[in-house]
This record gives sequence, C-alpha cells and structure tokens, in this order.
Amino acid sequence: MEANNIILSKTPKENLYIYSMLFQIETVFRELIVEKMTTQFGPNWFKYNVPEDVHIASLEKMKAEKEKRLISFIPFHQIYYADFFDLNKIIMRNNNWNVVFKAIFKQNVFVENAFIVMVAFRNKISHNRIATKEEREMLYGTFVSLQNAIGHDYFNELSERSTNAKDLIDYIKNTHNEINRCYEECKKHRMLTQRSCYDDVKKQWWFDDSYLCVELDNIHLFYKMLCEYEAIPQGRGKGHIIEKWVLCSNIDEKYRLAKDTINDIICLWS
Repeated sequence: MEANNIILSKTPKENLYIYSMLFQIETVFRELIVEKMTTQFGPNWFKYNVPEDVHIASLEKMKAEKEKRLISFIPFHQIYYADFFDLNKIIMRNNNWNVVFKAIFKQNVFVENAFIVMVAFRNKISHNRIATKEEREMLYGTFVSLQNAIGHDYFNELSERSTNAKDLIDYIKNTHNEINRCYEECKKHRMLTQRSCYDDVKKQWWFDDSYLCVELDNIHLFYKMLCEYEAIPQGRGKGHIIEKWVLCSNIDEKYRLAKDTINDIICLWS
C-alpha cells in the first residue's frame, strides 16, 4: 500500500482527477451503448448496427490481444475494442440516433461537443502533459452535463460495469452436455427433455461466428434437427415412425459436427 501511495504521489493530482473522470465517462458511453442497443436490436447488434470498418477493426484488435498473451485475456464486449471516437460514430449513426439515443441526449451537437472535449483531454493526459485546475474544472462541467442527461444514478451504475464473457466456457460446456443428452434421447427414441442451455447461449452477445472465430452453423443445425424430432407423433404405435426418422435423419453426422464445433470453441477459448 505504501508503494502504491508513493507512485500515486508522483503523478500530478489534476492529471489523476481528469483521468478518473475520463475513465468514468468513457465507460458510461460504452455501457450505455451496449445496454440500449441490445434492448433495441438484440444481442448481435454490433454486427449489424455499427459501421463496417468499426466492426472489423474491433474484432481484429480483440484477436490480436488474445493471441499475444502478454497480459491476461478477458473476452470483453466488442465495444471495448472500438476506438473512442468510434463510439461517437455508433451513437450518431442515423438509425441508432433516431431510434435509441435522441431520446437521451436530445441534440446531436451535445454529444459531438462532449466527444470533442474528451478527445482533447485524452490526448493531453495520455501524452503526459501536466493539466491545470482550470482544465479539470472544464472537464468536470462536461462530466456533470452528461450525468444530468443520463441521470445521476444510472450514470453511476453504468460507470461500474464492464461487459465481458468470463463465463463463456461454462455456457459452452453446458451446451455440450445438453447436445450429448439430446443425442442419446433421440437414439433411444425417447422424448426430449428441456433444452434451456441452447436457448440461453443464443441470447449471449458473444455467441457469434465473427466473435468466436468459429462457424456455428453445425450447432444450429443440430438443434433444428431436434425440433424436427420433436414434431414426430409420439405414443403407442408410433415407434416405427421415430425409428425410420432416426435412420434417415443423418443424426450421427450432425451430432459429430456439432460436437466438433463445441470442441473447437473450447480449445480456442480455454
């Protein structure tokens, strides 16, 4: 603790104060975008509702960080790999602004001015230029204006978030177990039990080919096949129909491909 205090004491207090405000503001913008866009457009909004160059660049940065392994890798939401000014692009994109963010910020000039101010301060702080008390107060004005626009309590709540997929492997392993169970039930001509794992994993923002770097079609096809199996008439005298479907459905191959996909994800993300 003493060493930490010594380190902090060597950093100009105005720079520390400004950095703290910038960190909170930027986190709030990222988490506000994640929550509001997910609510409006679903978990895969980042793939379809951001400029293509932003989508591609953020994925490349995430993959580069993952491959280098110089620091511990946590699978953060794609928004955390978007450049700071890309956040402005996402907010101001016509459909996003009109449908989602206009109701919050009212005027687009308010958002644009906030980003201009923050970019200036980010550049100064990140390049070790000592800040003044007047500059701290200037940024504090922007900080308060954003708090007022978003709501103080909501602003504070967002500032403490950090959307990531630390539980990714748990979701995938649970889905793996469900695939195994459903396959056995089909092979033994039994009624299928609940399939909540797949329903849950489909809702996750990271369950996407481009983010996971794995094609997910074989998992989707396996579960589509299960729906077909469920639609077969059940009951006395129907066993031959189920047996014929199992023989003709290519279930063994679809099961193998789904398991291979699951194993690829586990191997890549463990």
